[in-house]
Amino acid sequence: MEIEKRPWHVAVALTVVMSIATTIGTSASSYLLLGAKMREETERAAVELRAKGSQLACEKLQASVTLAAEINFSADRGYLNAIRLSDIPVGNTSLGGLAVPTAQINAEQLEFERRASELIPFLAESEAEILNRTTLHHYVVTSLRTSEVPLDQRVPPREGGFDANTELIGIRDGAARLADAYRIACTEQL
Repeated sequence: MEIEKRPWHVAVALTVVMSIATTIGTSASSYLLLGAKMREETERAAVELRAKGSQLACEKLQASVTLAAEINFSADRGYLNAIRLSDIPVGNTSLGGLAVPTAQINAEQLEFERRASELIPFLAESEAEILNRTTLHHYVVTSLRTSEVPLDQRVPPREGGFDANTELIGIRDGAARLADAYRIACTEQL
């Protein structure tokens, strides 16, 4: 339809009618699509929230793996028998840097426990259990190393006492299991 050959008032009327029709069409489509847009926004927010949750879980699991590795290193490095500083003769340098005061060993154990307790609420139940057990194994190893009971007077493992080697194996196993959990949950799915 050629508007140029029509009188101006017809052109204005057609423009007004087209504007009204466009406005009605836009409003109707916006109203009809509003529910879909809201669902899309809700789904997008849920996906972002899950992604942030997964990222936080991986960060905490990675921190747990690091802690378990530190516990493993601490347990593996061993100590001469834990000693009191007062037991070292003045001027004795034969112990070198190998002797570690009992207070330092105990402080290290408490720090491991504190860090583990901060991480556990963020871990899956199975991962939290592994970290708990690893920390507990290290506590036993620390207790065995810092015990003032002479070795020949301790309850042997066959009679219900603790075996340091079994506890060390528990620490290594826990550290390896946490590392596997991290690898599976956080690196293989990328």
